Amino acid sequence: MARGQRSTSKVRFLATAVAVMGPVVAVMGALVAPSAASAAQPAAVPTQLCKVLSPLEGGILAFQQEWNQYSGPKGGPTFKTTPGGSGSMQDVANNLATTTGCAIATQKPPQLPIPSSPGGPPGLSALCPLFSPLEGGVASFESAWNAQSGPSGGPTFAVPGNSKGQFPDLAGQMATETGCPASPSSGGGVPAPPEQVCSGFQQFETGAASGGAPAQFVSGVQQIASALGCPAGNGGGSSGGGTGGGTPSPSQLCSGFQQIETGMASGGAPAQLVSGFEQVGAAFGCTAPSGGSTAPSSTGTGGNGNGSVATASSGSGGCTAPSSPAGYWQVASDGGIFAFGNYPYCGSMGGTTLNKPVVGMAGTADKGGYWLVASDGGIFAFGDAAFHGSMGGTTLNKPVVGMASTPDGKGYWLVASDGGLFAFGDAAFYGSMGGTTLNQPVVGMSATPDGKGYWLVASDGGLFAFGDAAFHGSMGGQSLSKPVVGMATDAATGGYWLVGSDGGIFAFDAPYHGSMGGQPLNRAVVAITSTLDSGGYWMSASDGGIFSFGDAQFYGSMGGQHLSQPMVGMAA
Repeated sequence: MARGQRSTSKVRFLATAVAVMGPVVAVMGALVAPSAASAAQPAAVPTQLCKVLSPLEGGILAFQQEWNQYSGPKGGPTFKTTPGGSGSMQDVANNLATTTGCAIATQKPPQLPIPSSPGGPPGLSALCPLFSPLEGGVASFESAWNAQSGPSGGPTFAVPGNSKGQFPDLAGQMATETGCPASPSSGGGVPAPPEQVCSGFQQFETGAASGGAPAQFVSGVQQIASALGCPAGNGGGSSGGGTGGGTPSPSQLCSGFQQIETGMASGGAPAQLVSGFEQVGAAFGCTAPSGGSTAPSSTGTGGNGNGSVATASSGSGGCTAPSSPAGYWQVASDGGIFAFGNYPYCGSMGGTTLNKPVVGMAGTADKGGYWLVASDGGIFAFGDAAFHGSMGGTTLNKPVVGMASTPDGKGYWLVASDGGLFAFGDAAFYGSMGGTTLNQPVVGMSATPDGKGYWLVASDGGLFAFGDAAFHGSMGGQSLSKPVVGMATDAATGGYWLVGSDGGIFAFDAPYHGSMGGQPLNRAVVAITSTLDSGGYWMSASDGGIFSFGDAQFYGSMGGQHLSQPMVGMAA
């Protein structure tokens, strides 16, 4: 298979998660203030802290499991993943859970590529830039714990210089097992937070104090803020000004939570961390900020007509649009998102139970967000992609099979397999094939450059043009080796390309840049998208393989990697 420039060093989720996990674990030490703890286990970690720590433990466990799936079959080292289980490396996740008392929250394995040495198992040394900051954060946590627990007679970690500690040196274990030295951590090794994070903490502190929150709670929040480098909010001080015992929910407190969550997301914090803060905020009666991580609902079974039914939907927001977009996204049927080049990861539905599978996606104009569409018409919006409505919860004649967005990103169309068309936001309805007998089902759509029209394409290559979309020809009535699975617009000429599941390309008033037709493929092609200048196009196969033609650059792919569910679409 001519997969060409496949990348094997994209560790997007893990790199982001580890970069933030280290500082977060270091910050944990600032909040934990153990009193006279028993020698059997450490003082109880505050419940609100476990809500943040538990998902992070789950992320570490998920990584260990993913590592084992890759390394084990090749004879490489593996992690223990259960107490007493087999494996040459320590179970970091369960050790951390046992030590802190915070149960592991189950996380979906990231299932992303792991750096490897040619022809062999993963090279641990290649992961040191990822492991070392995490080890440094764990070491900071242990040091902070010992400084508070030790003087009061509580248990301590057996770190260097404290050989009598009751708990194992987790950072040391990780360094020994991986061969990666811990990165020095000064003040927790926490990078300067986005201004919005500090502003949120200040509002949170002031709101909590004015709302009568217990002084210990306000003080803990201030310690976290201080560890992040944020000044105390008004009404601060070591006591926090609060002596009550209730659960405050003044508007200022909620505003602070929302700013913290949004700021963390914009600063590149992993979704689990932002979700943890949202859970804490929810405990105080605060809703998540716009674009939060609350999972949208999607129900129904497909349809036709000009839809207008909206259901609540939101993504995990807060990602940044690239100044010079160069990349693409791929989406799997479980809603998992894979970002390549400088295209941002803004969240996904991976790991979330869906009513129906995702079947396609579209990106916003500035590439700072995207929409996913499920076969029941449910819409999931992430980043700066606004939710304009969906068909989720509405009975449809046939399932939705694709979508396209308007040029300004303020609307989108959904298309069903019977040719039914649903328009939302500023997307105008120009007609559909709903209610018309078709030779073969519609499989995709594409919009004209000005957004005043669109094309629908059927699996036999039949083409239906609406609005200002001109008909330049089709493969309808022609014998095809494999069915057509999608199409893309050539913004330069007003023409279009159709692609078959075998990678064959059919160009109509659009230049032919090449295809995979006649080439052996591991899996069928499922989608096509054009470059921003329409000087080329990419194809995505269901196994995540990417094929680049014309001026379309190869930025990486999931080809050859384990996927939970097959790819179904892409956007650029």
